[in-house]
Amino acid sequence: MSSPSVRTLVLVDGEHYPPVVRTALLELRAAGCDIIGVALLGGGEKLRTDEVPDYGIGDPDDLVTATDPLAAMLTALDRFAPDEVLDLSDEPIVDARRRMLLAAHALRRGVRYRGADFSFEPPARPRLAAKPSIAVIGTGKRAGKTAVAAAVARVLAAAGRAPAIVAMGRGGPAEPEIIDPARVDLSPAALLARADAGHHAASDHLEDALAAGVVTIGTRRCGGGLAGAPASSTFAAGVDLANGRREPLVVLEGSGAAIPPVHADATVCVIPATADVELATGYLGPYALLLSDAVVVTLSEIPPPDSSRAAQRSLAGLEDRIRGITPEIPVLFTVLRPWPSPRSRSGPSSLPRPPPSR
Repeated sequence: MSSPSVRTLVLVDGEHYPPVVRTALLELRAAGCDIIGVALLGGGEKLRTDEVPDYGIGDPDDLVTATDPLAAMLTALDRFAPDEVLDLSDEPIVDARRRMLLAAHALRRGVRYRGADFSFEPPARPRLAAKPSIAVIGTGKRAGKTAVAAAVARVLAAAGRAPAIVAMGRGGPAEPEIIDPARVDLSPAALLARADAGHHAASDHLEDALAAGVVTIGTRRCGGGLAGAPASSTFAAGVDLANGRREPLVVLEGSGAAIPPVHADATVCVIPATADVELATGYLGPYALLLSDAVVVTLSEIPPPDSSRAAQRSLAGLEDRIRGITPEIPVLFTVLRPWPSPRSRSGPSSLPRPPPSR
């Protein structure tokens, strides 16, 4: 049985002579490529100003033009709904930075993005949670994801809708592990005994249980791709455990820059104010932002060594970069303040209560 045809949107630019592009498209079709549309990303060095370039595609409606590469591709994605994007553009219209932004937008829509010597596959994010879900993802390690996930859980618990948190980590348990802080001893002595037994005693699901006082499920993952997909994880099995519990919601917590490999109904992206802006918002960083419904910038009070005014400029620059990718997203600036949590020396832990807001 022959495989179904892959519907392909081709990206081109006006720095290529149209007959050259036309020949390339003929070669692609001869190789079995189902070209359903072409997007002209800009540039006009090799184009005549008085006519539409002839790329041999037949129907003029199959050609999308725009002066901005991203606008051209997004319009074409809406019009043609392709399975993949094939990028035949080049410098100077599409440099490496802009190409990665185009790839991030394509991946966000579940569309493969490939070119002459590269291919990006959209990470699989199947809808596995059988109850409403909130994902907390980040741009890297030490962003504050666990603190934010625990804060989300505390707010929900205070509203009478305590969730289960499914967390994944590079030191998670071999099999998904349920921690109910009302029943499991999380005292210092118990955690030390856990470490002495060869287990990770500071895994995120344990920290979540201590900080939020809700049921948590620990899973593990290994590796992380450019778009946040783990190479190996037990996260899906952890979500399955959460589905069988009574909690009405589930919080899905990422690990480092790795994104939970399941669908989430809402997503919060955590970025520390100390992050490298180019890493957080460049390369394929925009993919995480495009997935998200809100951004939380943590550690916002930490200034660089020079001055607080420079810190304010840095935060404003970070917000500008975020809004340049997703203009309408809420951006919340926060600080992280630790507080001592009363704990018994043994026995089940109690729900920690933060100090009152000022």
